[in-house]
Amino acid sequence: VPTPAIVAPIEFSMRRADGSAAVPQQAVELARDYLAPPVDSIGKASERELLVRELQRDMAAAILRRVDAASKPAAAAQ
Repeated sequence: VPTPAIVAPIEFSMRRADGSAAVPQQAVELARDYLAPPVDSIGKASERELLVRELQRDMAAAILRRVDAASKPAAAAQ
């Protein structure tokens, strides 16, 4: 029996005010597997919603880490 998964792929880039690339286009993909009961239950939908919110929070953190890492060399060069 396959385990259901929630997958969140996203591509992003960031440009400076002058139009140059601060962060080149990158792909980030996070996934979460979860155990689904064999019979639909009330908790199944709320568990999925919780996992989706956690995945969104983790995705935002991953993007911010990449933006932070890309901004450090530029700040050190100034």
